[in-house]
Amino acid sequence: MTAAVCRVPAKTGTPKPTFNQCMAANASNFSLVGTADKIFGTNFRNTFVGGLLGGNSITGFLYGSADDNAQTGISNTPEILTRSMGTMTTYGRRTSTIMSLNLAGKGGLPQALGNSGTAFRGALGTAGKVLGLGLSFEERLAVDGAFTAAEVAYCVAVTQ
Repeated sequence: MTAAVCRVPAKTGTPKPTFNQCMAANASNFSLVGTADKIFGTNFRNTFVGGLLGGNSITGFLYGSADDNAQTGISNTPEILTRSMGTMTTYGRRTSTIMSLNLAGKGGLPQALGNSGTAFRGALGTAGKVLGLGLSFEERLAVDGAFTAAEVAYCVAVTQ
């Protein structure tokens, strides 16, 4: 009967990366475009358009470069603008909320913030769908969150 020998791997001289270094190094790998690159053997994750359309907005913002931050900002801008555009508010004596003060006047109700055009809102919605690859903001955030959780698990395993 032979005794099992536990061998310690030889030191290569390179220290293990820290957790933050691992997250920064793999920020573009754990994303929609990173997954597509692995499946199809392409290298779109290193292009601006690839990162813009399929990059991970969570790790790209937290651990990415200035380009990654710009891509995250550009891809999320239409959704942020659409959600921040409120509804029209009226003011003055000819408002529709106080029936007793509705005076006959020309031109309709005065608008406090103006009427943001539905065409502009529609264009923003279309741009958001294109930049989100057809997913809603919440769906895309859930996908990016799942990729971030997978990257965290990977980096915890690598750095231990």
